[in-house]
Amino acid sequence: YQTKSVRTVLTERQILQKIYDGNPFLIKMEFAFQNATDFYIGLEYTPGGDMRRLLTKLKRISIPDVRVYLSEVAICLNYLHKHKILYRDLKPENILITASGHIKLADFGLSKELNINKTSTFCGTLSYLAPEIVSHHNYSYEADWYQLGVIAYELSFGKVPFDDDNRKKTMELIVGEDPVFPNGADPVLVDLIKCLLEKDPTKRMNFESLQNHPFFNNFSFSDVEEKKIAPSFIPSICHPADTRYFSAQFDSETTENEITTDDLNLFKGFSFISDEFNKCL
Repeated sequence: YQTKSVRTVLTERQILQKIYDGNPFLIKMEFAFQNATDFYIGLEYTPGGDMRRLLTKLKRISIPDVRVYLSEVAICLNYLHKHKILYRDLKPENILITASGHIKLADFGLSKELNINKTSTFCGTLSYLAPEIVSHHNYSYEADWYQLGVIAYELSFGKVPFDDDNRKKTMELIVGEDPVFPNGADPVLVDLIKCLLEKDPTKRMNFESLQNHPFFNNFSFSDVEEKKIAPSFIPSICHPADTRYFSAQFDSETTENEITTDDLNLFKGFSFISDEFNKCL
């Protein structure tokens, strides 16, 4: 288990440097180092909390905001896939909100660099897993687009499309049932979600077909990438270190281990510091 945990942290560190400053909606690593017992990865601070907190407060997100959030996440996924990275852990807790209201995708602990076309590891949060993962089939980038469909459903309707207290029943729903939509749901939004939640990964929507879907008519992904289109929720931030959008329990957490400069090169190549962070020292 410890060996697997070390491998996970090293993989995340490697991916974070690979994507460093490559996309405006991906979290940036500011520094990384280690001592005799622990690894430390410092990420840029996003003071607006995460999408789970916002969804809990609002219950559901307006269609114009769903359009912005989905497009920003889709741009992230497309960038990762171009760099042969499968994300695998898309859920509201991993979509962070910046001071300007835009998103930052974080937590690459389950991500995988695909040197071959497919992988087979069963991992992720059950309610967000694609049918091919639940069925223990080989899978690829299409699994990320399915998870975007789950996010689209949850943001729009306040719950995931397939869920049950019984884990086995949840798996059966994911593999065998079609999503049920509330009465009066926007038919264009419903069609988009159905295309993303397609059971057959070979028929599932991808980035290109997503951009061309009627849900995004007269909507510019280029403007999104340049942050010219903002969602309606903008956090009220009093200062750069404002923590009001995070649970108080995180403020009280402390680092128990003493860190010395002698410990910084236990794993060659792990230590890292960004130019921006270095200027602050």
